[in-house]
Amino acid sequence: MEVILTRDPPDLALPVPKGRRAVSIHGLFCSQRSATLYGQLRSSLADLLRQLVAQGTGPQHLERLVIHLREPCAAELDGRWLELTCREVLGGGLPRVHVCTTGIPENGAVAVSALALVPVAVPTKPVYRGYSAVELDRLYSPRATVPDALAYFERWRQQGEVLSERLTDVIVYGDSPWESMDLFVPAVTAPPLHFFLHGGYWQAMDKLETRLFIRGLLDAGVAAAVVNYPLCPEVRLPEITASVREALARLWAAAPRYGIDNTRVQIGGHSAGAHLAAELLATDWGAIAAGLARQPVTRGVLVSGIYDLTPLQFTGINRALGLDPMGAYDCSPVHRVPGHQIDLVLAWGTSESEEFERQSRELAAAWGRHGANTILAPIAGTNHFSVIETLADPGSRLLTLALEQLAQ
Repeated sequence: MEVILTRDPPDLALPVPKGRRAVSIHGLFCSQRSATLYGQLRSSLADLLRQLVAQGTGPQHLERLVIHLREPCAAELDGRWLELTCREVLGGGLPRVHVCTTGIPENGAVAVSALALVPVAVPTKPVYRGYSAVELDRLYSPRATVPDALAYFERWRQQGEVLSERLTDVIVYGDSPWESMDLFVPAVTAPPLHFFLHGGYWQAMDKLETRLFIRGLLDAGVAAAVVNYPLCPEVRLPEITASVREALARLWAAAPRYGIDNTRVQIGGHSAGAHLAAELLATDWGAIAAGLARQPVTRGVLVSGIYDLTPLQFTGINRALGLDPMGAYDCSPVHRVPGHQIDLVLAWGTSESEEFERQSRELAAAWGRHGANTILAPIAGTNHFSVIETLADPGSRLLTLALEQLAQ
């Protein structure tokens, strides 16, 4: 994400192309008080998102995004956390972000302005399985359909920070600043390993926000790694898959040094992370990684994943992903043929859209034809965000299934 620091904001009065309408929002000050700069920024961006939705648009149509900060705040700005905060609320594929030091209300430190250019005609023609592009945007946009979705992320971050005292090591596995993982090893002999990949549609989120999901596994004596990886649109999906393959290979080789039993490795993932987990499970490791076991991982717990990427081509998500038909096919685990035995738990929340259930059932059917042992696990009363929280809960169905799989 490109960030430009300047005193004065850019002009929001851009020419409006034919077939588009302009939605301008100026100097939106956060409606909720926060003790931190990033808390105020998150609140301002959340208010911006609500106003965009109320005016029939969303982040995918943004052409200008301006963040107004008082000068002392601008001097303290951390570019990485600015990027994570913008991605958390608005996703990837954003226009360049202008950070300026004018246009701040008297009683605040942060405000935002934005310009969106929105198509006038709403597409209603079916583009996939009888759904229009607008309907697919709704079906694949949990943040737009779950009330107070951003409150989940704030809670996850706070609870993730609590786990810092149990952190064993931070392992850097590549040259990108995003290529690192947090390793947690419980005080037991030769624990198995859970390798967790976060969601965020391959364009947002961070390991700190998803640490809490491995708490129940840690308490049960399972070591866990929570992995960061490069994000779209700066990289494409094949590069992300290659990155997490490298992370797993590095950790598998290093596991004995931490006292971890690397013959019992389980891949976990949520949403986009479940897609990446499926890619790892289908990998022919003997063909790409010298010195690795032919198949270092055969167990997976995948939650609310997307395994056929075809419908995403027609959504606003694709602004960051850049998928075409061939790319969507090539990056879809549902089209993989695993050449080895796999034990798989596929879970989703019963309050999610029907597409998330269909995605899990279709992967189970496709891989089942090649011998995968699959357990389908709808988690009652949960949405796209609350379903993964149950992995941290002692006695929950999801945690029980994960532990039973590791015990096999």
